[in-house]
Amino acid sequence: MTARQLKAFSEVLDKNVRKKEKIFQIEGIHLVKEMIKNDQEPLWVVLTEDFANAQPDLLKKIKRRFPDRTFQATSHELRKLTDTEHPQGIVAAVQQRGTSVEAIVEANGPIVLLDEISDPGNLGTVIRTADWFGVSGLILSQNCVEFYNPKVVRASMGSVFRVRSAVASLTEVAAQCRKSGRMIVGSKAGAGRKKIGPGKIALIMGNESRGLSPEIEKQCDTLVGIPGSSPVESLNLAVACGILLYELTGGRS
Repeated sequence: MTARQLKAFSEVLDKNVRKKEKIFQIEGIHLVKEMIKNDQEPLWVVLTEDFANAQPDLLKKIKRRFPDRTFQATSHELRKLTDTEHPQGIVAAVQQRGTSVEAIVEANGPIVLLDEISDPGNLGTVIRTADWFGVSGLILSQNCVEFYNPKVVRASMGSVFRVRSAVASLTEVAAQCRKSGRMIVGSKAGAGRKKIGPGKIALIMGNESRGLSPEIEKQCDTLVGIPGSSPVESLNLAVACGILLYELTGGRS
């Protein structure tokens, strides 16, 4: 692996490069296995000698499928390709999955709209939860944390390969949802439990600390909450999303 290649590969850590080139980074044995399982083609794979020695079967599979895109690096070099403190010995770059807002809105299953979500771990867990419940796609507001942020990708545990996503103005998306016959359900603390679904539903989850913005709340056909018996102010966003998806999908994927 040359210094020129190392410098070029390290650009995947730059959000602007990821957006322009439509690529993202994965790290670790689990995500690499998920990449292969989901028939994704990496742009490149970089691994250390220690990883190669510890994972001979996986190494053989990678070299057989991607011989011209597999490179070996030192541990020092690999650290330049990841934002984690202790890299797991293997990193790859993958093409982002392109999906239109219209394709998500017109699908049959429930969809989730995310309004100003800021925490990468929360978004990654929401992606994984959406995958579990068979959600047709996620639509993020323009000021959400990036779907392909490395921390988001890691927290998704591979669901990033299966869950469709798009970024758009949620006000415009709400209008498209109504046109397609979707009921828009907003999550709001204190709104109370309501029996809704299953059906063509768009669930909107708001910011971790502020909840739904006023303009987005106005777009909702109804608001739902999750009753509790504790003085705790609110549930974690991803936990709340999972509970509501269980309710809205009738408890089945």
